Amino acid sequence: MTEYNTLTPVAGRDEKNRMILRMEAVQKCTPQCLLWNECPYEGTKKRQSKCQIEVQFLNGVFGTLFDPGSDKNLSGVLNDLEFQRVCTTLMPLYHQLVRMNKEAYTVKRVSYVNKQGSIAMHPVFREQREIIKSINAEMRELKLIERWEKHFGSAKSLKMKGMSIEDMFETGDPDYYNSMAGGKAKPKKKENKS
Repeated sequence: MTEYNTLTPVAGRDEKNRMILRMEAVQKCTPQCLLWNECPYEGTKKRQSKCQIEVQFLNGVFGTLFDPGSDKNLSGVLNDLEFQRVCTTLMPLYHQLVRMNKEAYTVKRVSYVNKQGSIAMHPVFREQREIIKSINAEMRELKLIERWEKHFGSAKSLKMKGMSIEDMFETGDPDYYNSMAGGKAKPKKKENKS
């Protein structure tokens, strides 16, 4: 059984039977939450269970990388140490980010005048940027974006084909059959009608 977002460090096992170490320890939903009046998860508020904003965010990130129900996941690409690094380093950074995002939502003014008379950013936004930098550095070190693009392509490749994401959904990838055949299909010769 897989159980994410708890104080229990072992969340379950992936499809390769590797232990999933995730300890984001999502807090319970309480009236003391800064987002209590704005929260879109009314059912959670009534039961006062785990914060669904955090749960949905964290499971969405983890699912994008390792959703066993999807043919697009990196679980088969990462070795055991890399997989655990995602679980124990990258996921806690994402947890910090979602919690900081909740704090940032309640900030009324983005900037303020400091003691020296200069305009300064609210510290919560500086902290958000630092967490995002840490996430990007970790993803770069693990080469997650490179690996994703190598296995599943990228939005850049669509732009090079002169397509948008919307075009792709409407018409599909024009090079799909060529890639299945292992290369570019040779263009048909034009028939001479003389």
